[in-house]
Amino acid sequence: MKGLLIKDFKLLKNQKQFFVVIGVISIMFLLTNENPSFTITYTTMMFSMFTMSTISYDEYDNGAVYLFSLPITRKGYVIEKYTFGIITSLFIWIVITVLSYIVGGIRKIEMPLDELAAISMAALVVVSLILAVSIPLQLKFGVEKSRMAFIAVFALAFVVAVAAIKLAEWSSIDISTLLEKMSHVSFGAGIIVLLILAAAMLGISGVISLRIMEKREF
Repeated sequence: MKGLLIKDFKLLKNQKQFFVVIGVISIMFLLTNENPSFTITYTTMMFSMFTMSTISYDEYDNGAVYLFSLPITRKGYVIEKYTFGIITSLFIWIVITVLSYIVGGIRKIEMPLDELAAISMAALVVVSLILAVSIPLQLKFGVEKSRMAFIAVFALAFVVAVAAIKLAEWSSIDISTLLEKMSHVSFGAGIIVLLILAAAMLGISGVISLRIMEKREF
């Protein structure tokens, strides 16, 4: 797995222009927006998507056939992709969160530290969800088809969410009251719940990705 990580980080170095552009856009958002939630989510998401690019590079021009002729197991390959995605996402997530706090202080934007932490954790869960959905889709369908499948999955999730809200209203469940009760949960407990949720999504996704890889033929 170490060799695969080195390979992917070397691929990362070749994308300097892309990351410079994303960095400039993120700084502009920080300097113009009052709320850093979008900037933190957007920046972390854009950097995490490079994990899918590494899968595309691996499969380009039948590269996967050569890759798996080396002493690399399919399980090791799947674990490396999730490890790489988590490392890159966590790194840029920490950087952009710290920058948001610093820029907010310079711009005299009043935002309690616990509120910024909550925003950052929510962004991390969103990025974890994107990784959890994107990696198995990419491994299963490839570059082009996975994009359509990705859109279809989130469209289905939206439909399910709307249906759940309508069902709750039909069942006389007061969603606003439920959300209000959730808001009273302690900060520490909320962070733990979000971390467990992110870990659960990635864990389930990892199992699915491993099964996909075991069935693939190269």
